Amino acid sequence: MATKIDYYIVNDDSNGTIISGSAWEAQTFTASQAYDIGAVKLKLFRDTGTTPGTITVSIRTTSAGKPTSTVLATGTTNGNSLPEFGAEGEWRTIVFDAVSALTSGIMYAIVVSAAANYAAWRTDASSPAYAGGTRVSSANAGAAWTIDATQDHMFETYDETVAGVSSPSSDKTFSKKLVTAANNEIWYESSAGTMTELSDDSNDVDT
Repeated sequence: MATKIDYYIVNDDSNGTIISGSAWEAQTFTASQAYDIGAVKLKLFRDTGTTPGTITVSIRTTSAGKPTSTVLATGTTNGNSLPEFGAEGEWRTIVFDAVSALTSGIMYAIVVSAAANYAAWRTDASSPAYAGGTRVSSANAGAAWTIDATQDHMFETYDETVAGVSSPSSDKTFSKKLVTAANNEIWYESSAGTMTELSDDSNDVDT
């Protein structure tokens, strides 16, 4: 089961800035531990009567507090099914195509874009208190970014690692043999593929 790791979920008092076409939004965050991110939850809306289409969400590396072009994980969701402005918004889960290993203490970015008009991402615009990052915006599809330290978007990140389970260090191989019991006798399959009677139990099987 996925485990929530990094998040900012309080005081969402603003609908934020529209996301559409080349207008992208992002939230930087700092990994509080090493984990394999496999999904995020974002509190999203769409403008009344609009169909933003496919919303793409990616995890990216950062440089100087801004997203880079290096994409670590990507997922999509149907923006047309989001609630319209005036509702409470929806904590929409976006599952990534593949998990990506994050390093503790390193800053990353959640980048959101929409195919058409208009989606929006709820923010804390009055008293943002997330210390690990901030809202970042782009007006040209990620070519350049502007840091906005006065706002934080609502987000949750999820670790897809199953506790106590790890991949084997090498492939394991097993062999199997047929065993059968009949007429007070036990027979087993030999390495040659033929059936051989188990001598210790010949004519001496309790029924």
